Amino acid sequence: MAGFKEMMSADNPVKFQLNREMELEEIYEKMNSRASEFKMPFKLKKGIMGKSIQFDTDKDLELSIRVTVKGKEVTVKPIVKQNQTSVGAGGFQVRVDRNSALRKGVKGVLNMPIERQKCVKATADIIQKILG
Repeated sequence: MAGFKEMMSADNPVKFQLNREMELEEIYEKMNSRASEFKMPFKLKKGIMGKSIQFDTDKDLELSIRVTVKGKEVTVKPIVKQNQTSVGAGGFQVRVDRNSALRKGVKGVLNMPIERQKCVKATADIIQKILG
């Protein structure tokens, strides 16, 4: 089972430095040319929070990933999107969605933050490899 320290840092973003400044569109084009290397599809998004590369949600991990760039620093940030469903009677509620303790067991639910971080780290490593 994951340690407390690993669980507390599991939702932290992964940051790395580029050799030179790059625009987000340039990063997107390079990533898009090697899209088959990524676990999830992605697209360039423009919104209130600025421009980013947004990965689709991984249903098993309830995770989406957002990539941003500022100067030479690339940030790969996990976004947890939990869809919870509860069934209850008389004030007793039980979570029964796909990642509940009833379906995955307590150990599976407790290890989920670590699995999410592994996915974010793997995505960041692929991006870093592509960008050189």
